Amino acid sequence: MFKIKGNFTIYLVIFVFTFCIFTYEMFLSVAAKELEGKVSKVSGDIIDINLGSNDGLTEGTEGIVRLKITANGQPVTLDIARIKVTKVTENTCKAKITKKTTNVQAGYIVVFSNIEIAVATPKPTNTPVPLPTNTPVPLPTNTPVPLPTDTPMPLDTPIVVPTSTPEPLPTSTPEPLPTSTPEPLPTNTPSIVLPTETPVSVAVMKTIVEVKTDPTRARVYLEGALIGRTPLKLTDLVPGTYLMVVTIDDLMWEEQVTIKAGENLLEPKFKRIPYQGMIYVPGGDFIVGSNEPGSPDGPETKVYLEAYYIDRCEVTMAEYANFVKSTGYKSQGSWDMYFKKGYENYPVVNVSWNDAKSYAEWVGKRLPNELEWEKAARGTDGRIWPWGNQWDKNKCNNTTTNDTSIVSLMLNMGEGKGPVPVGIIEKGMSPYGAMDMAGNVEEWISDWYQPYPYEGPYQSGMVKTIRGGSWYHYEGYTKCSSRNKFSPDKGYNKLGFRCVKDL
Repeated sequence: MFKIKGNFTIYLVIFVFTFCIFTYEMFLSVAAKELEGKVSKVSGDIIDINLGSNDGLTEGTEGIVRLKITANGQPVTLDIARIKVTKVTENTCKAKITKKTTNVQAGYIVVFSNIEIAVATPKPTNTPVPLPTNTPVPLPTNTPVPLPTDTPMPLDTPIVVPTSTPEPLPTSTPEPLPTSTPEPLPTNTPSIVLPTETPVSVAVMKTIVEVKTDPTRARVYLEGALIGRTPLKLTDLVPGTYLMVVTIDDLMWEEQVTIKAGENLLEPKFKRIPYQGMIYVPGGDFIVGSNEPGSPDGPETKVYLEAYYIDRCEVTMAEYANFVKSTGYKSQGSWDMYFKKGYENYPVVNVSWNDAKSYAEWVGKRLPNELEWEKAARGTDGRIWPWGNQWDKNKCNNTTTNDTSIVSLMLNMGEGKGPVPVGIIEKGMSPYGAMDMAGNVEEWISDWYQPYPYEGPYQSGMVKTIRGGSWYHYEGYTKCSSRNKFSPDKGYNKLGFRCVKDL
């Protein structure tokens, strides 16, 4: 009875252990995950991908085509296109390109997010089968202590016990085991290693690109994403055609460049941006919103925007004063209470949304919508502040700024705090070169305020959206994703604006 109970307990423990493993692997198998594959073939707007239903893909699954390169030794990931799966087999699928910034080519990476693996039988069925059959066999044979000569034999029992006698077992067992065991290992190993050799054929096609400019330190954008400053060396770039934009100050060069295998040298010839004081924001995808817990500005969403121009700096008092003088415009806000000699280059404040809109129309521009403002502030990588993801109180004019070179220039609007002249805090510049997108003064947006997620501009509302934080605010308000609101017919001393212009 004791032996029966003991064996029963052992079997029970094994069963529970196996069940736990089975349950855990099943949980992992259905958990959402990110899949990464590669484009194997391109036919017009249809691409073949080396992932299929066994990987959890179904018709209608959406993904992103990406290109991973190295720029001056730093890894850079570019989003090339969006796709939707149209046909699925077990190990491959076809997908249609729904939006792209350049031509997709074989070898590009494909990423699918939040994929659930519905078919998880291979792993669970393999795990429990060997455990109950292999584990209990030695336990019961060792417990009753059989003949000493039988002790080594149970190890080989599952293989040859029905047809072999006890005598040949010791002699025959060592011979087949060492010879048979190494044979399958070398033959199986290549089948595992072969897939890892696939990228080699793609790597042969990759190339080196050098971008040189005069003046240097120009920003280089590839497919809308900032990849570095000149002089710039790119590697791991698949040959093909790409949209490249190079800008510095009010100079710009934009061209569809054809990159060939081997070495490529690009020396852009700049043209002056046609609108003084504006910067160019290339078209392409970017991340809007925030996934920070408890944030009202979420969730993060990837959005595509066409190219546009945006003012490098906030509209100044001198610029707005010229508008009022030239047109006789009667402002709703008391902007002129701060306009004194020496303050010409400070941002205009105390202007209503209606005032800002009237100025923008007079200069042939318009107010930015939320998406345009946010992209100009944070670029394509979803950074928290214009300069990156690490807070620095002296990279923007905010209530905690204590850099004396900034504080000494503040226009005193209360307790020694206030705005500073536009564009003086260069270390807080955005990826596209926009200044004061965090702090200094908040900025009017064309959109009516609405709760996120963003689903397009409202046609009417009670309050207008404002962005950017000001000299009065703490770090949370200065984040690129942070949003605020205010009545469109009023102004206050923390609120100004800048303009955009379509191409």
